[in-house]
Amino acid sequence: MMKKLIELHFGDQRWSDFVAQHPGGNIWQTWAWAEIMLKTKVEKVWCLAIDEAGANGQPSLRGGSLIYKYSLGKYCYLYAQGGLLVDAADKGSWDLLMQKIDDMAKKEKALFLLVDPLITVGAIVSAAANRLRDTGFRPAHKQVNPPHTLVIDITGKEDDILAQMKPKGRYNIRLAQRKELKYRISTDSGKDLDKFYKLLQATAKRDGIFCHGKEYYKQFLEILGQKHGMASLVLVEHPRGVCLAANLNIYFNRKAIYYYGASSDQYRALMAPYLAQWAGILEAKNRGCNEYDLLGIAPEDDPNHPYSCLTQFKSKFGGQRRDYIGAFEKVYRPKLYKMFLLTKRLRMFVRKCLRIKV
Repeated sequence: MMKKLIELHFGDQRWSDFVAQHPGGNIWQTWAWAEIMLKTKVEKVWCLAIDEAGANGQPSLRGGSLIYKYSLGKYCYLYAQGGLLVDAADKGSWDLLMQKIDDMAKKEKALFLLVDPLITVGAIVSAAANRLRDTGFRPAHKQVNPPHTLVIDITGKEDDILAQMKPKGRYNIRLAQRKELKYRISTDSGKDLDKFYKLLQATAKRDGIFCHGKEYYKQFLEILGQKHGMASLVLVEHPRGVCLAANLNIYFNRKAIYYYGASSDQYRALMAPYLAQWAGILEAKNRGCNEYDLLGIAPEDDPNHPYSCLTQFKSKFGGQRRDYIGAFEKVYRPKLYKMFLLTKRLRMFVRKCLRIKV
């Protein structure tokens, strides 16, 4: 059967159907996510797909990827976030896709291509990693999507889900409930988003983490939440009306992801972040999700990892560890790539010095 590479127009339903059915399909390879990125971060998005005529002569997609273009002034880099969605054992499809991306990279003056397929560590890792290396990839200089996570099975009853948790996790959820903290689910990009963003800024300052500008979260909530029904805020409030914790969660293909979280410096003993997670789990169940992904924990062999404290918090909710192969990159312009890395490290050093000074 003849295979050919095609470029799909934005919003093509064939791609949506393919991503929903693919075992590695994920939120980052959806049109909804591409819409957010075009509004906030990227210059252009391509949808490349491998088309193969089926037994009945009808076209069928066999692989592909959304490719995001991030500007670096005169140059750029390309990122297949959550991709490439192509079977590593299918050399023909892989070669077709990579030939097109390599041509694009040359035309667009890309320094490198970054990919991070959701391939879990296991039997097929060697095949995927070998295919990547055979086509010029190497482990990436950075990880955008966390390669390690905890995933909670939420198919059972509420008591079953609570039973998976550590005793301290259950205790803190019940403590928050006893103290009469209440939660709400919202997609309001006005006052409720303001509450979330205020907490997020406080959290970023307290924990030394990055925080986007407010417009990014506004687009995130309006596009994913209001337009596509794939995201919501979870707000936990004190009886006096003060918002103490807020999460921004994603729902796609029967899977929920705890994507952003924030908490107040006030009333920390009331354990509002624990109730926020429990509320997120319940909302995910109401939406028919089977899994609740806590998105990002430290590697098992690195106690000094930046995610170590966060991992202690997330582990209270139980779940099964899931490890992915992580990000790989293909460098097209080695000299400029080295300059890019040097500039990036210098910028990070300056930011760190400024935080220390403050």
